[in-house]
Amino acid sequence: MISVKVRQNSIEVSGHAGAAPRGQSVPCAGVSAMTWMLGKGLKEIIDLPGFELSIADGHVAMHWDQLTQSAEDLIDAWFLGLCDIAEEYGCVEFI
Repeated sequence: MISVKVRQNSIEVSGHAGAAPRGQSVPCAGVSAMTWMLGKGLKEIIDLPGFELSIADGHVAMHWDQLTQSAEDLIDAWFLGLCDIAEEYGCVEFI
């Protein structure tokens, strides 16, 4: 199960979908790619003040001081994509 924790000043994503062997899971690849894109977008495109990104095997954490409207829009798009994966594959839990 992939756990997604969204808070006012942070996002954490961890776990594995368990839909296929490691490295072959479609929902894991989707969540990973979307989350990587979110982190890179917040850091390099929006240049969000106070943004911190931590990536480790099976875990991504993002923290920030305050969101801009552009950052909120990007996070909303990411969240909608994760909701679609959760609905389709049933392997994403929002906590």
